[in-house]
Amino acid sequence: MIRAAVFLCAMGLLVVLSGARGIAENLIENSSFEAGTGHGWGVSFGTWPSRLKWTSYLDRATAAHGKYSLCIPATRWEYRGAVVTRKNRFSIETKYLQLKSGDEYTLSLYMKATKPLTVRLAVMGHPDEAKSSADVAAARQLINTDTRWKRYHFTATLNPSPEGLYYVKIYYESDDVEPVSVWVDAVQLEEGGLTDYAPRRPVEVGFVCDKPGNIFFEEEPASVTLRFWSSKPDVTTSFSYVIENLTGNTLAKSGAKMELLGEASDASFILPKPKRGVYRVLVTTHGDDRPAEFIYSVIPRPRHLNERYEAGLLGTDTHGLPENMELLKRAGYTWVISKFWGRWGRVEPEKGKFRFDDAEVNAAVAGKMNVLIHIIWPEWNGPNWAIANTPHPEVGKGRRREWDPARKKRFLKDVSDFTYAVVKHYRGRVKYYELGNEQYFNFYPEQFAEVAAAMYRAAKRADPDCICVVNTDYRIYTPLAGDDKKDRPSFFPIQLKTSGPDVIDVVGAHFYTSERCWHVPWGGHLRKIGKRGWNTETGGT
Repeated sequence: MIRAAVFLCAMGLLVVLSGARGIAENLIENSSFEAGTGHGWGVSFGTWPSRLKWTSYLDRATAAHGKYSLCIPATRWEYRGAVVTRKNRFSIETKYLQLKSGDEYTLSLYMKATKPLTVRLAVMGHPDEAKSSADVAAARQLINTDTRWKRYHFTATLNPSPEGLYYVKIYYESDDVEPVSVWVDAVQLEEGGLTDYAPRRPVEVGFVCDKPGNIFFEEEPASVTLRFWSSKPDVTTSFSYVIENLTGNTLAKSGAKMELLGEASDASFILPKPKRGVYRVLVTTHGDDRPAEFIYSVIPRPRHLNERYEAGLLGTDTHGLPENMELLKRAGYTWVISKFWGRWGRVEPEKGKFRFDDAEVNAAVAGKMNVLIHIIWPEWNGPNWAIANTPHPEVGKGRRREWDPARKKRFLKDVSDFTYAVVKHYRGRVKYYELGNEQYFNFYPEQFAEVAAAMYRAAKRADPDCICVVNTDYRIYTPLAGDDKKDRPSFFPIQLKTSGPDVIDVVGAHFYTSERCWHVPWGGHLRKIGKRGWNTETGGT
């Protein structure tokens, strides 16, 4: 599930603090980053930095509390629309927290940066999906950081969120592309007003695992490092652990004593591997019944771990980073699809001027992944010089039957030129391309049939051996579906009748349903024309 907007009604102004009164319970685990980076925190969906590189962001040279702080590099990010926009940004967040809607909470933290800049703080939650799937109105606080450690805070009352689930988010985005780094430390979320900072637990426990995704193969040893940290040096504590499966059944439990030399100590922890599955480890320390959690899985070693395997069925859309490829291969994935490497507004923002994502594509190829590049032109992502020649060039205005012959001729030439350039550039590295993306929203089937046919022929000129997946609508209205939809004829049969099957290698669709009434008619059409069908986008992936 993708997390959504902030649920805060601000009750006070942001304040820079030199001190506070008392101590209350801190609801954030590993709030001072003394127990590593993979515990209690994560990277926000679809943003940077890479979670797989978090160990490099621990900074022992400076801290507001303890020995470590988190030093986050603001990554240069490029949006290639009709106008190329460059930004610096990062976004991190905590795990889910069970909070009380309607109660007052205070969020505080210490921060500094390489130069003064504005960072956003928020407590996030979910909207009422029965009413809206969009982000709800929220109160977010902006803080202006300094180059020296300072404590910042704000107090707010939480609006309702389903099941009382919230999380803390810290994020930054700026048009200033000069590299910057932001340090974060001693983060605290507490009920009521502000108090002095204190860790959530007297002894924090974290987990360090050297296997990507915490994925272990059946035949290899499974172990992690338990990292203990105490704000008081040279203490002895006892800890206990429970290992559960997905259904909550206990598979193992035990305990031991741990001497913390100085403030932190590590201990090797052997994980049981009873059989394939997903498991969690819950560790508690003496006098504290709030467990630290670690999730791991045990799977058979993928047969094609070190080779490209085109017959695999698992794929996903992701950034082309070496660490992502390593994780996906370990999990048994063999395909990577990208809606960015062939996005027209990114790759050709100006006619004839191309900006290819060679580094990301090369990383996917080097990672032994099959690559499917999606050649698309979302109307909100241009390029405007090409979108202007579609049947209905106004963004969000839907479809139009009339298509001026001169503009149609220009668009067919431009989209053919673009398709040819992309396929030719990646020839020898990429074999598979998907043509179009849910174009039934802005083309009639007869119109897109011509567009897809032109793209197909251009791709084959650039690389006769490439495979073209032509995207279409999975919805074929039949009595089986309970509605013939006389006012909206089925898209795919008309598209197919217009273009014929010879300009299609594979038929692609985006099934967001498993209902038989849609799969059966679609499969029947595939059998009639003797083509394979691929579901290239679905669900929460």
